[in-house]
Amino acid sequence: MSEPQSQMGHPKGTLFLMALYGLLFVASWLSVYVFVYLRRGGVTP
Repeated sequence: MSEPQSQMGHPKGTLFLMALYGLLFVASWLSVYVFVYLRRGGVTP
């Protein structure tokens, strides 16, 4: 008694959306790091 393939797991676009949100987060974090943090000089001891 195996379940049909469509009943198992997430919908097809879930992994794509999660990867898209992850890439968007990383890109925004890197842009803030480069254009804001490094322009102010970073950490000065």
